[in-house]
Amino acid sequence: MSDSVLIDLHVHTSRYSPCAELMDPDQLLQAAVRCGLQGLVVSDHDFLWDGDELQALQDLSGGRLKLYRGFEATCREGHFVVIGVKELHGHRSGDSLVFLARQVHSEGGVVIAAHPYRQNLLINLKPFPEAFLESIDAVETVNATSTTHQINTSLHFSARIQRPAVGGSDAHYPEAVGAACTRFVKLPADEQALARAIRLGHAWPDSARLVAPWLKPPVSP
Repeated sequence: MSDSVLIDLHVHTSRYSPCAELMDPDQLLQAAVRCGLQGLVVSDHDFLWDGDELQALQDLSGGRLKLYRGFEATCREGHFVVIGVKELHGHRSGDSLVFLARQVHSEGGVVIAAHPYRQNLLINLKPFPEAFLESIDAVETVNATSTTHQINTSLHFSARIQRPAVGGSDAHYPEAVGAACTRFVKLPADEQALARAIRLGHAWPDSARLVAPWLKPPVSP
């Protein structure tokens, strides 16, 4: 696995996620390089970065990082990281997961259940509704803001529904970047290739930097 690469599939910025006011895009790049990542999925809340804007940000890394467009969709059933689409297709916060997945899958993108057991979500219902299961392509089993119990439960959920497990930091401040991420055999060329690798299970969650599963932002003096 020495030639594998690490990508954080779930990070936020202050530019389009008000809750990430401590995460200036430039600081995001610096933090990612510092912790040894090769890629980032910029996944602000219900917002998809313009391709040219993200390319300009990537250029600031001097070729040290590959950036991918994504977004964290707020649905009635919970939060879902979307990768592999070119536009939001009318997505609005509070849409149903089934509606979101229909649009995403039409473009070949993937829907990842983010920190699924942090809230009391639909996935706690048993048996799981078929339409719900068909909408999910992978499960974010390792998240830097989840408790150990939530991580273990997410791993069990991923195995039970036979969906690939991935990891993402859900970083809202620089110190959390890369605390949880995903390992790939090689660096995907673009969002479509990244989505395909996730869907096929050619990825593994990595939590080598997850010192504490309930990371909190630094306290200002």
